[in-house]
Amino acid sequence: MANQSFAQGKVSIIAKDYESAKEVAELINSVTSYFTFYTSFYFDDSVISLDDENRFECRLDGRGRWNFFNNIKYLGEWLDDYRNRTLKQGNAVSKLEFLGFELTFDYVDIREADGSIDKAVVKVTHVADTPIHSMTCRKVSYKRYQYSEKNLVKMTDSQTLFA
Repeated sequence: MANQSFAQGKVSIIAKDYESAKEVAELINSVTSYFTFYTSFYFDDSVISLDDENRFECRLDGRGRWNFFNNIKYLGEWLDDYRNRTLKQGNAVSKLEFLGFELTFDYVDIREADGSIDKAVVKVTHVADTPIHSMTCRKVSYKRYQYSEKNLVKMTDSQTLFA
């Protein structure tokens, strides 16, 4: 099995309005939280929710294969692959295809196996009425740090979050 990484951060969704942005988060989460290399969004008391015209933000965490960036890079393909798993997942993916949206992932990825910590901001864009696998992905910023307690505290703003 590949070395795993563990990521935490936030995701910001922009769509035509706040409700659509929140719906995108809910639809994606209804599928990706069940992936083997999962991405989960959290809609609890600690949600960073901005009723700001067309944006919704919330906490995320995930487990990646080698690195969490792969979860983001292949998000559209993986959603498409899961379309036929269950009716619920298929309906969620089909609904997503009709929505135009942009996801911004801002996260820290702990990669103990190779002794590194990644701090990244990655944008994913989907054009409405196109296949979900046609989403585009680009790194806005991506920096790798050496795995250490000092860097864990610095990157996560917490002495207990990952350490």
